[in-house]
Formats: sequence, structure tokens, C-alpha cells
Amino acid sequence: MIIIGENLNSSIPRTLKAFQEGDAGFIKSEAASQTKYGASYLDINAGMLPDEAEKLLWAVKLAADSADTGISLDTANTDAVAYVLERVHIDRLLINSVTLEKKRLDGMLPLIKKHNASVIALPISGRSMPKDADERVRGARELMGVLNSEGIENERIFIDALFMAAAADHSSAFETIKAIRRVREEFPDVHITCGLSNVSFGLPKRAYINKAMLSACVTAGLDSAIMDISNTDTRMSLAAALLIAGRDEDAMGYLSAYRQSQI
Repeated sequence: MIIIGENLNSSIPRTLKAFQEGDAGFIKSEAASQTKYGASYLDINAGMLPDEAEKLLWAVKLAADSADTGISLDTANTDAVAYVLERVHIDRLLINSVTLEKKRLDGMLPLIKKHNASVIALPISGRSMPKDADERVRGARELMGVLNSEGIENERIFIDALFMAAAADHSSAFETIKAIRRVREEFPDVHITCGLSNVSFGLPKRAYINKAMLSACVTAGLDSAIMDISNTDTRMSLAAALLIAGRDEDAMGYLSAYRQSQI
């Protein structure tokens, strides 16, 4: 499972405060913590700041100095991505994200290819989000065609399953699960990721919803998630989901997560 640590996103109030106040200690601590507990990438988003590019670069440098892990540049702002990559080298780079919107694709594709980056691809063709599994699969198929034609291998592509708030549409979660299963069958070597906490937005006791969705999606073929891996309950839920999905031989992963939770 490829974990993309979510805690350095400026949409999170405590992280936004750290960005605004220049709290380097917070950025370093979160980067180290998420890496310690298994994040393969740190998702860094400064989109809530008026000086996005400068703040993104600042956080990337701090995170890279604090943790030996990949960096996910989380922005739709092509100029901000270019600004960062002109000033710092990132060994394991994930660009989050592209859509089927031509301007965004045309801006991001040269950066993805130049820096040999992996990419999160959102199967969105217009301004509206896909309504069901069929629309998600059609969008994923079209994106795969574009990215493959540009020489980007399946192993570098993360299709975003587009988790949406279950409170706004009671059928959206189930449609997402169906889409994951179909994309996994059609593209067995592509990665499928998600923003886990999106599904529970606007509801109380969000952790219960996140855990249920995670288990169902891992069983359907999800192999990546943007999530808070530093949370013990979240780690245990992921380990349990992988075990139930038949992806944890001899329960070694689950037992390792349990031992880690006791420290």
C-alpha cells in the first residue's frame, strides 16, 4: 500500500497556521512523523496561501531535510510546480494532479516528463465531478490513453478514485467502490489512490466512515491513499483492511502494526 501523508495540507487549520506563522518546527515534525509510520510520499499543499509558490518551496525544503521520503506537490497551479522544481531537486516526485482539462494537462505534462515524476490523475473531463462508476471509468480510460501516449508508464500513474462526501450523495461511495474494481480489472498495474477523509466530510464520528470506506476500497483494488498514517487507529484499520483483502500473508503486516501501536 502506497501511503501519501496528508498532514502538510494548508486546508487543515493547524497546518495553515504553521504556514502563516512560518513554523518550521511543525513542518519538520509532521514530515518526520508521517515518514516514521510508513508514508511513501508527503503531500504538500500551500493553496490556501496568497504566496503559494514561495510557501510550497519553503515547506518542501523543510520536509526533504526532515524525512527520507517522496514529495507530492499538491496544486493545480502549474507555475507553482515549475517554481519549486527550478529551485530544488526531488528524487521521488509525485505531481498531484492532472485532469482532462487541456490547459492543465498541457502545463503539467512537460514537467512530469522532464522530472520523471509520477502523477495523480483525476478522471474529470469538465467542471462537474463524475456522477457514477461509468463516468469515472471512462475518464480514467481517457487519461490513461493520454498519459501513455506521452510515455508515462502505468506504474507512474495514480488514478484518483474521487472520494466525495457521502453526506451529499448517499450513492457516491458505492459508485466509487464499483469504479475502483473496474479500473483495477482493466489496468492491473496502475495505482489507484484517494483522499480518504473526503468521504466523511460534514458528518459526525468521521473515523467510522473513513474506516468502513477504506476496508471496502482496499478489497476492491485500492493500493494507495492520501491519509493520516501517523494516527494509530488509522494504521490499525489499514492493516486490518489489507489482511481481510488477502494482501497480508500470515498477518505479518497486521501484527507489525499492532506491535507498533503498543510503543
